[in-house]
Amino acid sequence: MYLLDMRIELRDAKDRSIVGFGDSHQSSLAAMGKSYADVIDTALDELFKKK
Repeated sequence: MYLLDMRIELRDAKDRSIVGFGDSHQSSLAAMGKSYADVIDTALDELFKKK
């Protein structure tokens, strides 16, 4: 098994409304040989990369 899709939502602390979100998707080949932690770290790095 591998992590196929991940969605992160940033919410307002007071009213819990969504103020931002990010989605990540990868194929099984990209995840091959990686742990869940490695896959999540890679996705988070891409979502929060400085532009």
